[in-house]
Amino acid sequence: MRYVERIQNIASYCISPSCTTHTYTPASSIPQNVNPALLMCLKCVDSADKFCYICDEVTFARQRKAIAAIVKKAYHLYYGYKIGDQDKSWAPHICYSKCAKNLSQWLNDKRHAMLFAVPMVWREPSDHTTDCYFCVVSSVSEGITKKERSGQ
Repeated sequence: MRYVERIQNIASYCISPSCTTHTYTPASSIPQNVNPALLMCLKCVDSADKFCYICDEVTFARQRKAIAAIVKKAYHLYYGYKIGDQDKSWAPHICYSKCAKNLSQWLNDKRHAMLFAVPMVWREPSDHTTDCYFCVVSSVSEGITKKERSGQ
């Protein structure tokens, strides 16, 4: 088989059931000579910037805030970690407005504690099927209502 035909055949397989770009192919149906590392859709189902860097909650557009310097400082002082990976596409670059407000209030002695003791720890995913937070959680692109968001 020529190289171009092999590449076209590989491109027709995608083992990610959440992929919206390619047709899902069960791993058992794929020939054994195809490298499994090439079978994944390399695009997350949802953008990382739909999630809060601090608490990992799904955020609506009007609830998103850029991670300001004051939030970075408060985060570092409260949790003992610096906000990192802002140069990586797999990490969120925004925070939930409530998290920003709560951290700012804590820094200014107007709040005693955050609602949680351990922030979300982000790491680079190794694959989109089992290890990518944005692909494994319920799809935001399928829609979520305010009622679902607040857990009511």
